Amino acid sequence: MGWEVKFVVIVAFLTVGVIFVSLFGLMEDSMYIPTVYGENISAYKASCTEIDLNKPQDDLAMSSGQKVKIKGKFLVIDDGNSDRSIFFLKADNLTYYPHVAISYSSNLPFKEGDNLEIYGEYDSFLEYANITVPFIKAAYIEKV
Repeated sequence: MGWEVKFVVIVAFLTVGVIFVSLFGLMEDSMYIPTVYGENISAYKASCTEIDLNKPQDDLAMSSGQKVKIKGKFLVIDDGNSDRSIFFLKADNLTYYPHVAISYSSNLPFKEGDNLEIYGEYDSFLEYANITVPFIKAAYIEKV
């Protein structure tokens, strides 16, 4: 095999690797939306409507992308660091699913059992440990 062929093979592998890493990063970023701060909070909260999650997956699919609000108890952080987290919320009056998965792109100063009100966008469903739960990308969270 000549050096030209080896060079093309190496470039091809590097290109595929860069594309893979880029797509993985975009997929990770798509799980979060920007946090709402300051004077934008009131307007954002007013644009959100309460979501009823006691419906099958097919019925909730129509809500994807809508700005929603939901109340519940902070359960546990599944995955996170200082600036991004996925956590679970035991939503008020939730009977169809065990809890709701929430992603948040800011620091979480909450502890298990805190009552929270989440404002964000309904995405769809998140599957983990063979359980499928509704998934909301939070833009603003307040303790109530």
